Amino acid sequence: MLNVRKGVRMFAIRSLLFVAAAVLIPLTHTIADNGMGSLTVTVKDFRSGTPIEGARILITPCNYSGTTGSRGTLLFEEVTPFRNYQVDVDAEGYIHGAAGFVAVTAAEETELVIPLKKKSILRGQVTAHLLFGLIRWPLRDATVKLQQEVDGSFITRGETQTDILGRYRFADLDEGAFRISARAEGFATASADMTVEGGTRIIRNLSLLPQQEESASANGNESAGHSCCGGKTAYRSAAVTSDPCTVSAKQPVITKQVYFTPPEAVASVIPGPSELPYIYNNGRVLASNNGSRFVAAGTPVFLRGFAIDPDLPSPQEFNPDAPCFDIYENKNGNFSASIFSYRWTLMSSGGEDVSSLLQPSATGENVFFTVPEDAQPGDVLTASLVVTDDLQNASIPLGTTIVVSESVDDAACYECHRTNAAGYEATAHAAVAGGAGCQDCHGLGSEHNADPSNAALQLSTSYWPGTCGQCHVEFAELQKANHSDPLPFGYYEPSSEYLLICFRCHYTPGYIGAVESDKPFHEFRYESQDLSSIPKDTPNVSCSVCHDPHPGPENAAPFGLRTGSKATACDTCHYEKWQNAILEGRAGEFGNGYHYPGEDYTPFLGTQNYHRGDDKCVTCHMSTTGSVADEKGVLKTGGHTFRMRDFGPDAIPETGDDTLNIAVCANCHPGASSFDINGLQTEIQSLTSELFGLLTVNNSGFLPAHEPGNCARCHKGGTVPFLNDPDQILENAYTNYKLIVNDRSKGVHNPGYVKKLLQDSIQSIKNDYRSAPFAR
Repeated sequence: MLNVRKGVRMFAIRSLLFVAAAVLIPLTHTIADNGMGSLTVTVKDFRSGTPIEGARILITPCNYSGTTGSRGTLLFEEVTPFRNYQVDVDAEGYIHGAAGFVAVTAAEETELVIPLKKKSILRGQVTAHLLFGLIRWPLRDATVKLQQEVDGSFITRGETQTDILGRYRFADLDEGAFRISARAEGFATASADMTVEGGTRIIRNLSLLPQQEESASANGNESAGHSCCGGKTAYRSAAVTSDPCTVSAKQPVITKQVYFTPPEAVASVIPGPSELPYIYNNGRVLASNNGSRFVAAGTPVFLRGFAIDPDLPSPQEFNPDAPCFDIYENKNGNFSASIFSYRWTLMSSGGEDVSSLLQPSATGENVFFTVPEDAQPGDVLTASLVVTDDLQNASIPLGTTIVVSESVDDAACYECHRTNAAGYEATAHAAVAGGAGCQDCHGLGSEHNADPSNAALQLSTSYWPGTCGQCHVEFAELQKANHSDPLPFGYYEPSSEYLLICFRCHYTPGYIGAVESDKPFHEFRYESQDLSSIPKDTPNVSCSVCHDPHPGPENAAPFGLRTGSKATACDTCHYEKWQNAILEGRAGEFGNGYHYPGEDYTPFLGTQNYHRGDDKCVTCHMSTTGSVADEKGVLKTGGHTFRMRDFGPDAIPETGDDTLNIAVCANCHPGASSFDINGLQTEIQSLTSELFGLLTVNNSGFLPAHEPGNCARCHKGGTVPFLNDPDQILENAYTNYKLIVNDRSKGVHNPGYVKKLLQDSIQSIKNDYRSAPFAR
């Protein structure tokens, strides 16, 4: 039974396969010009066209949500424009529906129509096949199992027993490929495969043959348990479980999402006053401390509270109050877990409750306190956190200790940490008088130095970029970049197998380990034993991803770059992402684009693309030539913002108040005043719009949505199939459409390559759909 939690919880379980149709129709009238747009969503029955009342709608990012009225419509009056939205719809008795690549324009109203297909019903009878088929007798209490095919494996969707007449029934089926099987004691198992379309009623009767004695042991796993699992039935107590005897060993096991599970508290010390994005918007450009647990008396300590819950695997669920992505698509709101309540307790070394020191209160999500001036070195303050979810399930307390310490001479650190000390001596930190030393980053060392073997007193490394942000204004620039975003997914959202892959890019210590493995980064994988080392709460890309603060004297790379060069620094995580795939002309090889057979894409490969320089992304995106600073003295474009455009006060792209990082383009294009050089972007946009039209008109007016989850927004693949595309004509063209739209450069990264991909995609659809588009 689906437990519907508040906010967006109603969307927690989604169909693995679904059909949705969506038509975007810009209306002729406009709304108030306040920089926002509006969106009207209409939900109707796919076959009859009847409006569906009470359909639940969720729009991500931004978490706009609501329910349709009697006419099946819902108006969202103010929607942040120029986002790539996904609209998800659920209605009782209908297959989950969604539309992807939904865009809203400022000061305009857009209408979106999403027809839903009804769920299907499967029923039938199980009979005994006796006397060579002369007699068929209804089998009572036969076990009937329904499985759905997902990525080549069959996932159990339900199990039931037949009634006195041998009948069974499964309701609320989604679309897809299914297998129905029946077993009964003394009979061999029978099964049948079928394809289910939405809104259909299917009858599948199964007849069981008596089990032969000589084959009883071979088939015994059907009646006495799975022999491959030691003779015991290995089904988990879950509604969605992989059958261990049919799932490939390489296929991740899919388990049901459990509800009412107590959350886990995550408490940590972070650099202050805040590690949340856009610190400089609050009047602070730099951080005030390093986020260490080892601090002096009278020092402020900033505590970060977070919650992890297997019931709430994605940010949309654990943070329904998240603000909309900003205009640059930063995911700032994921830093919070607002569905939970928080309670901190602060205890002194003597066991005294000093929670009154916590500001703004002990029930804040993120709090701070000042270590008492009279605290003595060696005193320990313990901050414990309990989080409670919306069902009043409370976590066990999780504590972190703050150790009152004094500074020691950094030379004392060198005695034990000779390798890091030698690396540090080769950096600018050591070369500049009064530069940062060991304790500026790792905390005061008196207590650790006095008892270095005590694990509780081991100094640690903070990967939050605010550690560097004590001195470097680049920290404030980073707040403007997507690199500053928190994890785009929740800890429990990917399976553990995928989390081990995510670890190398989305977690700083994982990235460092992958780089230092001496294996090609894009081929490196962490193993299952490494799962326990993955942190539960972390920044996304911190300074330490690219820069090693003590790289070693043998590393001559500028700025301590871990990979040795500017180009390879980006080539690690971005190797197969859309932008690099286009820049290199290798999207067909990577699988996030489609190269049509017989077509030649080599003229745009690698350095044959004239935008592909030795330093690659850094050449343009970090260029500071002619860059302009904002009112806080932080660059608007280039540098560690990585931006090529600042949208200005109106937050609307391509208007007069935009600031362009255009000076770098003028090196090859003298006098360039926009990125639409020689009308390139205009031409690419026109071809992209033509491809959009062909894809939608030949697919009942909609583009498939992102599936599954948040990963699809930034990585290849991740959309559901087209309605009728057996030869994948539309799918292949859509792969190129997604590549080019998500690249967002409008062809600039590799103009000739993008133009050819679009032209080939358009021609392939025209060749295949010369007659009128099919109708549904």
